[in-house]
Amino acid sequence: MHIVVLAKVVPDYEVPSADFELVENRAHPRYTRMIGLYDENAVEVGVQLKEKLGADLTIVSYGLSDDVQFLRKALAMGADKVVLVEGNSDDPYVIAANLKDAIDRQGNVDLVLAGRQSSDMDRGVVPGVLAGMLDLPFVPQACSAESVDGGWKIAR
Repeated sequence: MHIVVLAKVVPDYEVPSADFELVENRAHPRYTRMIGLYDENAVEVGVQLKEKLGADLTIVSYGLSDDVQFLRKALAMGADKVVLVEGNSDDPYVIAANLKDAIDRQGNVDLVLAGRQSSDMDRGVVPGVLAGMLDLPFVPQACSAESVDGGWKIAR
């Protein structure tokens, strides 16, 4: 069994709003970065499923090469590997297409998990677009996932 979790590196939530500044439509590089909290929750669910089912767990991310240092947290949480697709597009379709290619290269994937949305763009569009590209069901805002009789039981 192979589980993939999508994770995006975003500006740290602790930046005071009065201090926040954009440079070329992105958070100023002086801010520290982190895996988004919604995505970190998805990683934790992936780790729990990995431990329960003996699955392989891969983290797939789209972003900048500097993001690797922050994605290592997912490895520390229990992921087996991280795949970073380097790019800087803000277009949800471009991001989803790149993530799809990375997931396809992982071979047989049984489940793809994603956080609700990224905190930097707050759109929540990429997971749904990606599910369509992968021809998989999309269950937004799931609160649990359980392997049942060769399929998945997802609760919302």
